[in-house]
Parts: sequence; structure tokens; C-alpha cells
Amino acid sequence: MSTLKVNEPNGQKPHFINSEIFGCSFVLVLALAIHLIVLDPAFNGPDATSNFKFAQLGQDWGYWLNPDAFWGYQFPMGYGTFLAVVAHVTGGSLVLAQYLQILAAIAMAPMGWYLTRHMGKTVRLVTFASIALSPSVFWLARDNGYEILISFFMVASVSALWGLGGTPPVIRNKFQRTLPAIAGLSMALCMMCQGKTIIVIPVLMYLAWKWSKTQAFLFTACSFSLPLVWAIRNHFVLGRWNPFNSSSEIVFWMGNNANTKAGEYVILPPPLPSGFTSYYSAGLDFIINQPERSYSLLLIRMVRLIEPMYFYPDWSAVKGANVALHLLMILLSLTGATLFMAYSMGRLWVRPPSIPSVGPIAILVILFVLVHIPFATEVRHTKPIVPLALCVAMPTLVYLFRRIRSSKTFVSSEF
Repeated sequence: MSTLKVNEPNGQKPHFINSEIFGCSFVLVLALAIHLIVLDPAFNGPDATSNFKFAQLGQDWGYWLNPDAFWGYQFPMGYGTFLAVVAHVTGGSLVLAQYLQILAAIAMAPMGWYLTRHMGKTVRLVTFASIALSPSVFWLARDNGYEILISFFMVASVSALWGLGGTPPVIRNKFQRTLPAIAGLSMALCMMCQGKTIIVIPVLMYLAWKWSKTQAFLFTACSFSLPLVWAIRNHFVLGRWNPFNSSSEIVFWMGNNANTKAGEYVILPPPLPSGFTSYYSAGLDFIINQPERSYSLLLIRMVRLIEPMYFYPDWSAVKGANVALHLLMILLSLTGATLFMAYSMGRLWVRPPSIPSVGPIAILVILFVLVHIPFATEVRHTKPIVPLALCVAMPTLVYLFRRIRSSKTFVSSEF
């Protein structure tokens, strides 16, 4: 890491100001200022009404033994529990929840720095800044929804297992030995916020296995501790062993039926055709019997998953300001997706160190995106994975720039 030497007056010894720490601190202060500017006073979101209800009811212990809790557990309980705890501590206010979400969003930038630190100062600084100033991360912090929690817990879990470039660190203290357990508990909390995140567990198990078999077992046990406890609760309260929320069947039908135009999420699913009692069976029947229509819906859903999130300050007095911001969001989204695809395609025939050594992170991102495709999709569904995707895209950008520069240098030296 480079340093800036500063000479002290009066013959005192010089001290050093770490330019990297200074730069990162400046970016974090800037990010915090933007978070406060775009903070939503209404604390709104697609599921805000339900979440406010969960925050109120969840403060009563009796609610947890109610079969109708979290809509019969169609809704995941993690985010509602988070809001309920905050409301209980503050006497009903959720302002603290907004600031905690901002803190979680900002914390992902140092974790991105940690995940890419083995690739040099430029890579880790670019990654740090891109996460801290990402429009998607601002949206995550601003939104009244589970997305910020699953994003934070996934990044935290990967960071705890990562070591140096995916290689476990040399164990020097007792705290390092607890990192796989911490990673597992982070994923347990993540899965309680949204069960679909179980899709990334194989990648994390692989990283934990590189520590040792014992640590891999510890990670796995911790990961499924909370889902197991909740499954026991559901067995006694709902009569079924269900560790995760039960909305997947309905959402699958929303995305795969003859009435949908774009496979989008809707408030009320279309009624089941006669002869069907299961949403899954009705959706599968549609896919089998109308493959052309199913394929077109699949492509539409895939495109929707990389659309940017939009939120605008009140710039109505400035003509064209929101249009310009809208175009900027699109440009950033397409650039990030293109860089990620450049890494993914290049990884098929090129190996590190020619390309960034972030393979497990890239696989994790791809799995998280793919798990949404069979279901009804919303733009917000893949935003939690953006910080980890940037840990692939930004190193790729730096590596491509270096390759172009080295190629030009080689050509000029030939002549």
C-alpha cells in the first residue's frame, strides 16, 4: 500500500498518512452523505404494508405461535423480525432500522475491498468505490424490504470464509478459527430472510471445505441451525416441516401461466385451471404444453433481472435531470452486467493470473441469478447480489484496462 510522507515541523520525526485509508474514508463519507440525501422519510417498499404489520405484531410472543403469522409463513420471517426488534427497542419507531440498513450497505464496501485485496491496490480501491457508490446499494439501504439483509449476510459469509483469494488464512488466533462458524450463522440469518438463498450454500461449503473437514461441518451445522429451529416451530404450529417461506409455489405459477404477459409478480395469482390442485403442477403443465410461449417468458424474465433500480430525488425543478439520471442508471447496469459476462466467458478458456482470481464469487453470483428465472421476477430480486457481482466486474475492468495498455506498449515498442 502506498503512503504519503509528511514532514513534521520542529525537528519531529516524520509520520505517514496511508493514502489508501484516506481515499476509502473519503468515499465512505461521500456515500454516507448520499445515503442521507436519498433517505426515504416514508420508508417505503413493495412489501412495506405487510412489513409494518409484522413489525407491530412480532413484538407479541403470542404472534409466533399463531398459524397466520407472516401470512401463514408465505412471507419470510427474517426481515419482519428485524423490524419487530427495532420497533420494540425504540418504542414503535423504525427510523433506527433505516440507519441500520445504511450501516449494512456501507459495511459491504470494506468487505468488497477485503475480497479483492489480493489483486492489488487499484483493483481493491475500484471495487471498494463501486460498491460504496453503487445505485443498487443505495436502493437496498433505502428500501423497506428483506433485500438489504440477504445482501449483507451473503457478503459477510463469503468474506468470513475467503481468506486470501479463496484460500483459508494461516490460523494465528482463536478468532480466525471461529470464522467458518460466523459465516454459517450469517447464512442462517440470510436464509431466514429469504429461503432462495440456499442456492449459494454449495459454493460456501466448498470454501469452508478448503479450511478443513471439521470447519466445513461446523459451517454447515451453523448454516442450518436457525432453519431447523423454525422447521420445528412450523411442525407444531402449521403441521408441516417447512424451514423456509412457502410462497415459491404461488410465485412459480405467477411466472408460468397462460394469462401472464411478462411473467411478472402480481398481487393475486390467476385461478388454477380445472383439474389442478397444485400451483406447481399447473405451471409445469403450461411449460410442457406451450413451450414457445414459456421460452419467450423465460427470456423476458431473464432481461428483467438485470434492469436497474430507479429512485429519484425531487429534481422536478431541474428540467431533464431525472431523465439524465435514468440513462445513467441504465448505463451503469449494462456496464456491470457486460463486465461480469466478460469475466464469465473469459473464464472458460483463460485462467488466473491472466484474469481475476474470483471464480467462487462468480459462481455464487450466477447461482443466485439463476434461481429466480423459473419464477415470476421483479427488478429488485437480483439487486442483493450486486455487491458480490461488482467484486467480479470491477477487477475484470482493471485487468482489461491493463491488458489494453500493455498491448499498446508492446505495439509501440515494435515500431
